[in-house]
Amino acid sequence: MTFERSITDGDLFTPAADLTGREATDSHAASTIGYYGQSYTAVILAGERESDRQDQPFGVDRKVLIPIAGMPMLSRTVHAIAASSFVKRIIILANDVDNLKATVEVQELLTSLHHTFDIKFHNGGSTPVESLLKVRDECFITGPVLIAAADMPLLSTDTIDEFCARAISLRGVDLAIGMIERTTVRDAFPTMRRTFIPVGDGHYKACNLFALRTHNAWSLIERWRGMEDSRKSPKRILFKLGIWSAVQALFGRLTLERGFTKLSKSFACTASPILMTDANLAVDVDRPEHLAIARGVLEQGNTAL
Repeated sequence: MTFERSITDGDLFTPAADLTGREATDSHAASTIGYYGQSYTAVILAGERESDRQDQPFGVDRKVLIPIAGMPMLSRTVHAIAASSFVKRIIILANDVDNLKATVEVQELLTSLHHTFDIKFHNGGSTPVESLLKVRDECFITGPVLIAAADMPLLSTDTIDEFCARAISLRGVDLAIGMIERTTVRDAFPTMRRTFIPVGDGHYKACNLFALRTHNAWSLIERWRGMEDSRKSPKRILFKLGIWSAVQALFGRLTLERGFTKLSKSFACTASPILMTDANLAVDVDRPEHLAIARGVLEQGNTAL
């Protein structure tokens, strides 16, 4: 599948003026995209919170090494991203990376990519946000950054290519966030439990795909530290964006576009959603039921790297 640098009909909205009220001039767009280009450094979040490691429901020491259809979950995610024409190198953030690299599963992964791809491991922090800020400060990263979670075994290269191409197409945007609508997920996985943010034009969840297009995108990451504990509570997120946002959401007046407008103004960073249609993006393995769904999909051959 080939993606061109053009805005597709599926993009929810693209001009920066829709988000911040300022004009998205051609010079601003050119400087943003020209500076960062089209090659991404992919940062894969493979760490686990201490509380998650102590209460591990999967019967393994490392969730990311759970075998799914004959391949560890981490390997599936890495291979899907490494095959993307938009990705030039991969940094895997995890706890105790020396121990992780010494496992048979990771050694097999590295052997499969030997001399074909630039892949590094880096010790993360206590939370995903702390880990991202740590890799920003300690690793030399130039150009745009693609952030993905390691527990997405159904992630495909086609979906990565689509997301990266559409992020590049957005003019004057610092940060692009993959989103998916509840109907799309329930049509594919009617029994799967997921947390969605209710707004006036639907119910949405983030897909664990983020594109940092400019250095300014890091400002949102930095300020998100104060909201990270609310990631599973849409109401708390809305209240932290402001009481008026919560009231608008309550009465169905806060649309996805207006929500991102408020997010952009609150964090002084132009953020835009990319509405995705691949329901497999909603299958990040948080619970045993998600693992069962992923295994069922892969055993039926309904997705591919």
